[in-house]
Amino acid sequence: MSHLFKAIALLALGLFPVHAQPVEAAFLSDYLGVPSGSAAYLPNPPFVTTLTHPGWGIGADTAGAWAGANEIHLHDVGFYGKGIGSHPPSTVTFDLAAIAGTLPFVPQKFYAEIGIDPSGGGADGAVFEVYLDGVLVTSQTIQDVNSPFMVVDVPLAGATTLTLTTSVYGAFWGNHAVWADARLSATDSCPTIHVVQPGGPGTMAVFTNDNLVAGRSYLNLFSPDLCPVVGSGFIGGLCFSPMNLPLLFAEIAGPAPFNVTAPGPTYQFTSAVVPITFECICGDITGGVIRSISPAMRLTIQ
Repeated sequence: MSHLFKAIALLALGLFPVHAQPVEAAFLSDYLGVPSGSAAYLPNPPFVTTLTHPGWGIGADTAGAWAGANEIHLHDVGFYGKGIGSHPPSTVTFDLAAIAGTLPFVPQKFYAEIGIDPSGGGADGAVFEVYLDGVLVTSQTIQDVNSPFMVVDVPLAGATTLTLTTSVYGAFWGNHAVWADARLSATDSCPTIHVVQPGGPGTMAVFTNDNLVAGRSYLNLFSPDLCPVVGSGFIGGLCFSPMNLPLLFAEIAGPAPFNVTAPGPTYQFTSAVVPITFECICGDITGGVIRSISPAMRLTIQ
């Protein structure tokens, strides 16, 4: 319910941040060994060790050969510049150690937004499964082309192989299963926020957002209305009294430090010293969609 409220608020205010691509990320489509917009039909050692499909390949930044060079598209989000796709059933296995050898960071998580690309013309769905070192870690079903997208967010936990499979849910024809924005990254996507006063009470307060991905869009929200229990409010865990609703909408529409494009894994800002206790959250709103949201925090400036 809290995510729905925020999404409606974002839409009502016309806030659609640019779908920025994070810097510290490796997009899996870049390791299929084919140009963007085309399809891979064979493995690409050492990066891709297994690749199976029903005849139309695994698409690099497209839903597969049958879909042509179209960008990956999910009806409730829009178009993506990166991702992989195929007609189910399909399997693709990535060698994480080989990919890590090409990167300036150690991959710690796999992230994708899954759904059915409407380019196939089919109405049915697919089952998406993720395996680490051959062990199933998540299975999610998209029932049809009009179903909302789902997020796959998997810690890699030192695994050496990542296998993505799709299988048919419903009829066979036209259900192009896509892993939009499929990537490996160095950090978890859930942001955090905290505040310190290095000089003690009565000195400048320094706010820090941590656990960000460079280039993505984040929203910091602050409420002076304290919930009976921290995190029990209806707006991302925050409580806003009717008299402070204008403050909420001003923050949603406001510039930094409310709306921020992350310069790196950390973003800092300062505030004047006004003794106050408040509650706050930080959310990843890249592409105008709420991707992840921090736990609500109760902080005090003295």
